[in-house]
Amino acid sequence: PDLSPFDPWDYRPLALHWWDHWLNGADNGVMNEASVLLDVQGALRHWRAFESWPPSIKNRPIRIECENRSAADIGENEERGCSDAQMMLQSDPTVGALGGLFGTVTSGFGLPRDQHDDDMRCSRFTVPSVEEHTVLAGRPLVKLFWSTEIAPSRVVVRLSDIAPSRQSILIASGILEEGELAAVHQVTFSPTCYSLAAGHKLRITLSDADFPRLWPAGAASEIAKHLRAIELALPVTRI
Repeated sequence: PDLSPFDPWDYRPLALHWWDHWLNGADNGVMNEASVLLDVQGALRHWRAFESWPPSIKNRPIRIECENRSAADIGENEERGCSDAQMMLQSDPTVGALGGLFGTVTSGFGLPRDQHDDDMRCSRFTVPSVEEHTVLAGRPLVKLFWSTEIAPSRVVVRLSDIAPSRQSILIASGILEEGELAAVHQVTFSPTCYSLAAGHKLRITLSDADFPRLWPAGAASEIAKHLRAIELALPVTRI
């Protein structure tokens, strides 16, 4: 935490506090303190104590029905739904490059950049603006509902925070590798603790690439044309 490029925090006094209790027998109340200290990312970035991980949460489901409309009817500012063009998972091996070293401890090198250009090369679904400040803490998950039973070879799912300026900030991602034959598949995202500002939107993108973490896929995937609906479950905790 002391190397955080955003909000560095000196953990050594806490370590000494813990050692004093367990090694020196000090009655300093360390066992009465919160068990988890997290860096809340996003709109109101700060360090925050929780009693457990994941914190006490309420799953908030959001369902998106996929509408098959012509590409001419939908531009890149589309807020929800998808066209045939958007639903094709083109095998663009560069998708994911703007994610930088996402999920890797870093002192500032390789931080994720604006995801907008990556988003535009994926199948994308944007949820309308959230009405109030929301904190996500835990592992979001997505269920993919297909019009028929399929066995996808690879689906990379990303969750992003879309600001009014259209900047796309990566929140979490998950990968479905060689799914079994089924009409519904579930993808669990990487853990996150993220503060979403009122007026911002959430975007889900689907692709088959995550450069440089995954080797490029071979042939273009057509599974997205079978996509019927997406259900996003958000781990919402108290502010």
